[in-house]
Amino acid sequence: MVTGDARNATAVASAIRDADAVVSALGPAGPEPGTAYSEAIGTLARAMEAADVHRLVIAANSRVLDDYPLEGAFADVSQEHRDALATLRAGGLRWTVVATSMLS
Repeated sequence: MVTGDARNATAVASAIRDADAVVSALGPAGPEPGTAYSEAIGTLARAMEAADVHRLVIAANSRVLDDYPLEGAFADVSQEHRDALATLRAGGLRWTVVATSMLS
């Protein structure tokens, strides 16, 4: 396990060096995460592709897998998860999303 800023490309590259796969439990700290989550997943995906590491498992909320309108206190969180998934879909990684209704 490695802790640090997952948006820092140098730190991420160092953390995944010699990895066969990456498991990410990244998540926002509250209902208004800004873009930190999707930026971190983008940084992670780029670092993995550069390091020839192709297997990624991420945690996300259940709204990442539907296209219903997002409303309520955690709408921004759900949008961040959708943005991160769009990044993964556009890339070349083999990925799995573990999408639960609520992690606490």
